[in-house]
Amino acid sequence: MQSQTCTTAGDQCLPVNQQGMGQCFAGACNTVAQNCPTATDACVLRGTSPTDLMRTCAAAGTKTQGQACTETATSTDCAKGLQCLNNKCEKYCNTDPDCGAGGSCAVFLQPQGAPFGAFICLYATSCDPLAQNCANAAEGCYLLSGGPGCFMAGTTAVGMACQSANQCVKGSGCLGDQQGNPACRQFCNLDGGAPTCGSGMCNPLANQAGMPVGFGGCF
Repeated sequence: MQSQTCTTAGDQCLPVNQQGMGQCFAGACNTVAQNCPTATDACVLRGTSPTDLMRTCAAAGTKTQGQACTETATSTDCAKGLQCLNNKCEKYCNTDPDCGAGGSCAVFLQPQGAPFGAFICLYATSCDPLAQNCANAAEGCYLLSGGPGCFMAGTTAVGMACQSANQCVKGSGCLGDQQGNPACRQFCNLDGGAPTCGSGMCNPLANQAGMPVGFGGCF
């Protein structure tokens, strides 16, 4: 995240978009630093609506990363540093190293209308972005810095602007063109097999290290 120094006491720099641009906001705590005054509390995102989203301290639960969870307006059963998202404890992050081995700080959690958000870790699995073979039918297989990974599928259609990988519908990813404009673009088979491009050409994709990933995107 592109952080800045906040000059007002109590303010903290938080991400406002998928690119990691940060702004200073007042709040009780930081979701990554987990700096609540009470050691047993967890810093989580809460709000009755997106426009009043805030960081608040609440009693931490005991569920570990990846475990099923439930969350109410006043409590969470996830441990510190985790957010109950789609009924599963997911880890907050600012950068890929925060996620550990196989993790990518790739999911930007920001309800529409909220002034800021938080990054969530996504982990590489054995899924195939072309076959979309995640064990959970509600999840999509997306391209991450550490490899493909399953996460709850988005609803943004192919061709529409996006901010994070999992905003896009299954079978597509948030990919930038030569001008850097991110949009949901369909994954495609470079060998000419299915899936093919409904429009555009199938261009090879690479990971953050510049290595080919073995499939393409439609541009």
